[in-house]
Amino acid sequence: MKKFNQIFVLTILLSFFYSVSVFAQTGIEECTAGVAAGRATTDGRPLLWKSRDADDLNNEVIWNTSGKYKFIAVISADSAQWSWMGVNEKGFAIINTLSTDLGRNSADNGTVMTTVLGMCATVDEFETYLKETNAAGRKTNTNYGVIDARGGAAFFETAATRYWRYDAGDTEDGYIVKTNFAINGGGHGGIERYKRAVELDKEFFATDKIDFKEIVRIQVRDFSDSLSNPVEIPFEGSVKDGGFGYFPHKFSICNNSTVSFAVIQGVLPGEPAELSTMWTILGQPATGVLVPYWPVGPTPAESDGPSASPLCDAANKIRSKIYDHVNVEKLRGGKTKLLYINTFNLKDKNGIGIWETLFPTEDMIIREAEDALARWRLKLPEYSEILELEGKLAKKALDAILRAEASLKDN
Repeated sequence: MKKFNQIFVLTILLSFFYSVSVFAQTGIEECTAGVAAGRATTDGRPLLWKSRDADDLNNEVIWNTSGKYKFIAVISADSAQWSWMGVNEKGFAIINTLSTDLGRNSADNGTVMTTVLGMCATVDEFETYLKETNAAGRKTNTNYGVIDARGGAAFFETAATRYWRYDAGDTEDGYIVKTNFAINGGGHGGIERYKRAVELDKEFFATDKIDFKEIVRIQVRDFSDSLSNPVEIPFEGSVKDGGFGYFPHKFSICNNSTVSFAVIQGVLPGEPAELSTMWTILGQPATGVLVPYWPVGPTPAESDGPSASPLCDAANKIRSKIYDHVNVEKLRGGKTKLLYINTFNLKDKNGIGIWETLFPTEDMIIREAEDALARWRLKLPEYSEILELEGKLAKKALDAILRAEASLKDN
């Protein structure tokens, strides 16, 4: 296949549409995502990531056994029919970002992901599914990102009766960034987040290629303004009626409608597909802690409660306290409620804030999980050992979030 420069093409689109008002972006589903082939990552394993921006604050990680293949997925609480990011026991993983320029009916966007997680083992099998459903049509208007255990890594811009495939390995640097527009749709949704994500990923790639930990700590917690300019935390200023230190991060990758995040780390050829790892934050990423999940069995109670996830509930309690200022502004398309985040609650000038509690725990969780993965890649253990560690790390994450929330009470 003739190589093409995906980033170059998208940058042309960006330049064309950036003259559009920064307030043109409307709606709640405003996800930021990316896919990287193994040659673009630090360890040679493909990566797939997504910040989920939606109006469903209550997110869970569940174990789904309804299809041919079992899988784990991030869902809105008690809505297992719609998966928003997940990976199955064969190492096939999928995420999506809404693209309204591909149509206006998104009823099947999440349903498709639940379906294919249960039936597809490879990127090519997913493409076969799209071919077979083109004729009858789908209620889809989305960009699907996928990876598999064979090294496949691609985005599929998917409309109702057509799709367009872009393999990350065929791009100049081996990775693709997506927000809420499609090359074949001609739209501009999420331009601000797209521009910022491209800048960050270029920086990651230029140093030591792309490491999932950089995406977790830097990109998913990145704050920027409506012109894609980075904003330091704490924000030592004020915007309109927000007050000193308050920032309305509607246009940030880490924005006021982000409800969960996952970066799915694939496997090298020959490694057990079950060790595909879905590193996940439930809740607004600035208020949560990363936990690894593997597609080998039921997720822990901290991640999938009877009606909601305790991890997400705890993060949402912090969220309700640090968003203590609301301003309604008239943006293009009508009035919009802007939530201002109190950035000094995240980290003040002395480094004191909830991140002081959350990030060290997250670092410890990553170290423990990576140590275990190094052993497991040499010899796959019993699934019970994997699930035991998963539960242990979920408990540590929940404890840290609860301690961070208690510190806000004290302050």
